[in-house]
Amino acid sequence: MTTLKPNILFLDDEVRIVTALKALFRTDYNVFTATDPRTALTLVKENTMHVVVSDQRMPVMLGVEVLRQIKELSPKTMRVLLTGYSDMEGIVGSVNDGEVFRYVSKPWNNDAIRSTIRQAAQVALKLSIARLPAQIASGTAPDVVVLDNDNELFKTVDTVYSKSAKIHRATNVRQAMDLLKSGNIGVMLSDLRVGNEDVGVFLKTLRENYPLVVTIVFTSVVDGETVVGLINEAQIFRLLPKPPKNALVRISIESAMQRYSACKSQPVLLDRYQGQATKEKELTSPHILDRLKSLRSRFIAPTH
Repeated sequence: MTTLKPNILFLDDEVRIVTALKALFRTDYNVFTATDPRTALTLVKENTMHVVVSDQRMPVMLGVEVLRQIKELSPKTMRVLLTGYSDMEGIVGSVNDGEVFRYVSKPWNNDAIRSTIRQAAQVALKLSIARLPAQIASGTAPDVVVLDNDNELFKTVDTVYSKSAKIHRATNVRQAMDLLKSGNIGVMLSDLRVGNEDVGVFLKTLRENYPLVVTIVFTSVVDGETVVGLINEAQIFRLLPKPPKNALVRISIESAMQRYSACKSQPVLLDRYQGQATKEKELTSPHILDRLKSLRSRFIAPTH
């Protein structure tokens, strides 16, 4: 029995980088390399590419734009961004435009990048044989939770989306968890800090134990390391600035609803949005993990 070797494409304008990556992965993968975005896009059009790893800072086209186009060309391809912590524009863009699976920092750790690529390739191989719906069936929209002690975000969401879905407000993590008991929460909008609580930690844990929820973060202050954690561990759907703008809020929720519906109808897609495991010691409250695990069975769609 022949085992399929996944196809992987590395894109970086520095020849030495793609050469080093090819040497690292050529034993277990069919490795393609490109040093300019146009060549990379052509390779994706002409080959079934399971994983694409792109640098951010390149002439002609930034990595997040390349990954955005690859998302359109080949939706089942897993996308990974390779760049430095200091590049906030690229990191935020990787959430909102490229919807990347993982962020890998330069210089990379060989064991860590092997693990990331292995996980991405496994998901891509599962997706490659999955039959995905061409159109999401319409139905009753799930509820929306706004987690923030600032009333402005809730008012904006309520104004632009209350006619389409039921909107709940939570002013702390415990209230948000209580709302999850309804079993009908599909989208959560949140700031990263609500009062004295680090909500980012909660969102990471939520991703592990409640994979159907689609999270949108609104915040006025972010740093590179925090955003990378939200990408790799929480798999947030969007990272948007405060104050919230009506049109952007509406469009973001509508897109989040589409993802929720797709994952609910095709549970294999949940693998695409799995995050790295969050260490239990990071939890702000020792009760959060246990309570989320107790709710988990309510949220995961049946696999039959």
